[in-house]
Amino acid sequence: EASIALASLQEASAELTEAESEMQAAKLAEEEAVEAAEEAACKARENREHADAAENRILTVKDMMEKAEEQYNNAETVANTAITEAQFSEQRAIEADARANKATANAKDAAIRADTETHLEEKYEQEASVMKRTLADANNQVEVAETRKEQAISALEKIKESIEQMKRLGQSSANIQSKRDLKNYCSVKLSEASAELASAEKIRRHAKRSFEDSQRRAEEHASKAIAAREQADQFASIAEKLAEHAQEEKDAADLRRVACEKAEVSVKRAEADLSGMKAQLREAERAASEGNDMALHYREEADRLEREVDKATEEWTEKTTVFNAAKQEKVQAQAAHFSAQELKNQHDENVDELRKIYEDTTDVYNRAQREANEKKYRENAEKQFELNTIASERRAIMLREKANRAKDQASIAVSNAAEKTAAERHALNYRDKKEKVKPISLDLTKMTLINGCKYKYWEKSLTLPYTTLHSITEERMNKIIVQGPEVWMNWMEYNDDRMTRTFPSGKSRSNGGNYNPLLPWAMGVQLVGMNHQSLEEDLWLNDGRFRENGSSGYVLKPNLVTDSGENNWSLKVRVLSGSRIPIPLGMGKSKLRNKLVNLRVRVSVYDAIPGSAHVNSTHHTTRTVKGNCLNPVWNEIEKGCASFKIANPSIAMVMFSVWDHRKECGVQKTNETVGRDDDFIAAAAVPFTCLRQGYRSVQLFDRHHTRCAGYNLASLFVNVKVNQSFD
Repeated sequence: EASIALASLQEASAELTEAESEMQAAKLAEEEAVEAAEEAACKARENREHADAAENRILTVKDMMEKAEEQYNNAETVANTAITEAQFSEQRAIEADARANKATANAKDAAIRADTETHLEEKYEQEASVMKRTLADANNQVEVAETRKEQAISALEKIKESIEQMKRLGQSSANIQSKRDLKNYCSVKLSEASAELASAEKIRRHAKRSFEDSQRRAEEHASKAIAAREQADQFASIAEKLAEHAQEEKDAADLRRVACEKAEVSVKRAEADLSGMKAQLREAERAASEGNDMALHYREEADRLEREVDKATEEWTEKTTVFNAAKQEKVQAQAAHFSAQELKNQHDENVDELRKIYEDTTDVYNRAQREANEKKYRENAEKQFELNTIASERRAIMLREKANRAKDQASIAVSNAAEKTAAERHALNYRDKKEKVKPISLDLTKMTLINGCKYKYWEKSLTLPYTTLHSITEERMNKIIVQGPEVWMNWMEYNDDRMTRTFPSGKSRSNGGNYNPLLPWAMGVQLVGMNHQSLEEDLWLNDGRFRENGSSGYVLKPNLVTDSGENNWSLKVRVLSGSRIPIPLGMGKSKLRNKLVNLRVRVSVYDAIPGSAHVNSTHHTTRTVKGNCLNPVWNEIEKGCASFKIANPSIAMVMFSVWDHRKECGVQKTNETVGRDDDFIAAAAVPFTCLRQGYRSVQLFDRHHTRCAGYNLASLFVNVKVNQSFD
């Protein structure tokens, strides 16, 4: 519309210019006649134009004043709304802060409960340790009582044989009576030994029950401590979220305060604009009144002059009429152009206002939606908090009852104080030693950097970098293996160019036991962690595996993992003799004098198959050789010797172990299993790939995997035959 009005204005200006030139031509002809009338007419027209412009300005100012009043009312409403919302936001921020403080207090209480359960767990673990030592003492007493009973039985049998022999020889009744008195004395000793053995058995059973009870209570408190710790973490998480919510409410309150201040500034600005509009309206009305009065006066004067020169100025009147028409069209075009420009400006202002209202409405809608979600979250959190409070109260009642029962056992804590002092001293020594450790070179750390990553599933693990290390417990390893060939084959593929570390389970191996390391070796695991405080066959197998490379700590992976497959083999081992077998620790002097060491050798083969949850083990036990540790001879024949089938030669381990048989002292049958009461003497674990055919000497090691003291010359002489099987 503004463009159209501008075009009309230009056309009217052109027409006015043309009419003015014609009027000037006529005016030159009739200049003297119409000079006075022209002046009067011009003044009348000018005043009329001023009056019309003033009236138009009055209308325009009134419209602007109405809009200014509307803007003032809108700004005042927005200011009041911003103040109310700011107050609500501050109130919500205070409430959220209070809930966050309450959740933090609950988290601290849960942490205190967790610490209490942890202390109880440590106490019962210490109690279990004491009971374990008591059980070991009781076992020693039972062994001593059994030894005394066996000695009494042996002495009683010898006396009976002596009495029978004296009767056959016809010796005097006095000698026989003295032997009978000695027999009665031995019978009394036998009864005392039997009673002592029964008493020791009873003490051992009681100690075993006490140990199991203490261990069970320690496990219960451990699970409760874990649950309390998880609850503390949950409360801490809730407290953090509530604190974040409180901070958000505070920020919202600050923003609403700023909006309130801006709204107040807008109100003041709108009020000032309204006052200016009113002043302009008064000025326009005054100018319009003056213009009308002057226009009326000059119009009367012009009419009088026109009547005087009417005849002389007919042609000039016609030109003047044309000129006035053109000029009027120009005035109208100017007014239309001015109105169109004002309308355009008003439309632009309305568009800006509508855009601002849309943005404000969008912000209000988003805030309302966030507040609704936060309200729903707070309701769920309050319900969960009530449930957790009820559960915590119940656990507190149970803990109070257990604390009352545990109060009777407080005397045990006195004996534990010395152990804690020793542990503290050990920790201080360890800290001093740790401070003396020199820092590692940065270049070396860059070369040996390995990143630990938690295992989730093998498809994801196979996409990880080659510097990734997975740590997998014994329980997780067994679960992976039983899931099927696809899963454990993915594990073996992962181990081709990445690393895995396995370690014994903390729950099932709480006594320090171990799992068989052959199974993770068969899966290609590089780092197989072991508990070195337990001296048993699994640890001896681990020690034997690394003797393949001089106990340097590094050996190559099995061929089964790196190559496509292996052939089956058969193994035959004949145990011929031994040399310098040491006396087992703990043997009494009487047994040592009587040379009652009964030696037997057990040959075991351990073989693991990838994907199997168990390690295949086969055992062969020789006959018992009585009372000869210097050079015992078994001399097994080939028909009754140890014979084994080997499925995976690169993984299989052969174990030679020497035992002191504690039961009968005569010659035993071949392939008899080692009993629970047999005493361990020496052993050696050899990888199957390190065995050589023929007559070989196997060096023996003590329980601690060393050849110190009497073990430096201990060995077995065996004959080994290895053949490849094509079954």
